Amino acid sequence: MLTTERDQYLRWKEHFQEDLNRKEPDNLAIFPEAPLDLEIDTDPPSKQEIQAAIKSLKNKKSPGIDQLNAELFKIDTVLAADTVHPVFQKIWEQAVIPNITKQLSDKKAKIDMPIKDKNNNMLTTERDQYLRWKEHFQEDLNRKEPDNLEKFPEAPLDLEIDTDPPSKQEIQAAIKSLKNKKSPGIDQLNAELFKIDTVLAADTVHPVFQKIWEQAVIPNSGWRKTWAGDTFFLHRNNDWGILMFATDEELKCLQKCFEVYIDGTFRTCPRPYEQYVTIYGKYRNRVLCFVNCIMTGRQVGQYRQVLQSVKAQVRRASGHRWRPTTRCITITATFGGNGYSHQNQRRLWRFPVMDSYDDPNNDDLDKSVR
Repeated sequence: MLTTERDQYLRWKEHFQEDLNRKEPDNLAIFPEAPLDLEIDTDPPSKQEIQAAIKSLKNKKSPGIDQLNAELFKIDTVLAADTVHPVFQKIWEQAVIPNITKQLSDKKAKIDMPIKDKNNNMLTTERDQYLRWKEHFQEDLNRKEPDNLEKFPEAPLDLEIDTDPPSKQEIQAAIKSLKNKKSPGIDQLNAELFKIDTVLAADTVHPVFQKIWEQAVIPNSGWRKTWAGDTFFLHRNNDWGILMFATDEELKCLQKCFEVYIDGTFRTCPRPYEQYVTIYGKYRNRVLCFVNCIMTGRQVGQYRQVLQSVKAQVRRASGHRWRPTTRCITITATFGGNGYSHQNQRRLWRFPVMDSYDDPNNDDLDKSVR
């Protein structure tokens, strides 16, 4: 067994030298001649053969230089065979492929503009035109500097340019001027999300722009974290059109919830998204929202992707599987009196709601709420 790299290299070298430099055999194999010559048709293709070839073309393939798909020829195979038959006849007889792009696609050929020399004589040959272009660029690119350089007068007054950081009003005006239905950047936040509340969006991004203006450095992954520094951007799936937001502390709290409620709304969701989904859990006798999600559709597969992603992220954050015992998928939440009700087609859950979140023995809950 060869273990070192050099020994393996030398063995391969020896193998190829023996394989490629071996001697010719003494007795060469003699193959008998064919008893009969095959009858090969050397006539030009007929219209029937061209028509059969057109029918055998595959659909949904990229066209050639003529930009004509196979589906166009299959609309009327007889007319297509009559059109291309003279072209194939010429190719078969002259053994030269002509420029058939204009004939098949009915496009005008490019017309070369005439070129004249310095004496205003017309240049007809390709070599003379090439030499004239060479002479033109040599004179144009290698000319000397002028003796008297143009002097431009100084500006009488300095322009009053505002060098202060952008204000909240300017950021708000810039947000309103954003175009809709455009691809988002690396933060995966569309312009429609900022336009829901331009005042809140301007207040949120103003400290970021202030920092960029003063330090001349764009912060890395600033959009993916909360003000406390926790990662908030949880998951993105462009194939299904899903964006999910949650922190690791919220996922750890959700893993401890045995009763889970999922709510979806359509009216408050910005375009191009169609649904805003929230996942609640009963944590220490309190029903709280732990995961926020926006989706571009309402398909069953998208809901399945959301739940599978939440299960995977919960196991990553907590180290344990997420196995709720009670699930309410479509719910109607109502605040009133001292209760918080969730209703589906089978059962009705009713839990008391605390008046305050202040609980000295609930550190995980305080982090999740903040």
